[in-house]
Amino acid sequence: MNYKNTKKIEFLKISSLTLMAVISAGWIGDAIKGECLFTHFWELFWGISGCGLLEYCISLILVTLSFIYSAKVLYEKSQNLFYKNLQHTDKPTAHRVLIMAVSKLFPPPVAESDGIYIYLSKNQRVKLTGEIKTDIEEFNNQEFNVNTQQFLRAIEPHIDDSLEKVFLIGSKDFIKEKSDIDEGSFNLLDTVSKILRLYKEDLEISIHGEETKGVPFEDVDLLRRAYEKMIQQALETEGKDYTEHDIIIDVTGGKKTVSIAAAMATFGHKNLKFQYVETGGDNPILTFNIEAGSIPKIV
Repeated sequence: MNYKNTKKIEFLKISSLTLMAVISAGWIGDAIKGECLFTHFWELFWGISGCGLLEYCISLILVTLSFIYSAKVLYEKSQNLFYKNLQHTDKPTAHRVLIMAVSKLFPPPVAESDGIYIYLSKNQRVKLTGEIKTDIEEFNNQEFNVNTQQFLRAIEPHIDDSLEKVFLIGSKDFIKEKSDIDEGSFNLLDTVSKILRLYKEDLEISIHGEETKGVPFEDVDLLRRAYEKMIQQALETEGKDYTEHDIIIDVTGGKKTVSIAAAMATFGHKNLKFQYVETGGDNPILTFNIEAGSIPKIV
């Protein structure tokens, strides 16, 4: 069935349900005033002239159920409308599940036998200590931006006792002209996992897209589907009671398409939020929630 036919059928459904709700409401009003409903029906099929108490009660019940059904379905359809409400805050709360799109970290972290280092130059390197506030401050003191700082600030509000599970998604290698390869961030995810466990040893980490070695961050629809899959996996985690309130998507890493895909993923999950960390240690971590529906909330 093509898109145009689907739209026509959906329009007819909504029109029919709206008409049913209006007519049913009118019949309920007539019944409340004591009028006898469906007299021709009773006479034609049951040979009853007029209607007694039984026929009156049956009629009232039928029209009431008709109204409730049509109103309920119309309400449910209204929740699928494109835009309802945008909530945002610069004070993120801790979540149990974090879904992260990871961009290439520069300078790239290097896992060595005695720890994980960030080489700022040939003669200068910073070792991650496992104390997240200390490490963030160390990067803030550098003369140039190190985007590992943003990565650490993204996990900092959640890394305490609240955070239990992290989903990582990295970008796929991109082949340029003349077979020149722009390496994606997927190959960095093992090191990112080590960084995460440096701050919380028992963290459960799942890497998405291992069979394809990442997801092309330029493809919004593939990203959206990847987010939907990870959200569903989180909600269905065996032995856990995760809800949408427990999950947050971080879109700090990657291109603008990552943010668009995350926003689209929240349309069908009204209690699910996504966050973005601005560059610079003093800038806030912004948390957003886009709800789908029909009536804006008053907040």
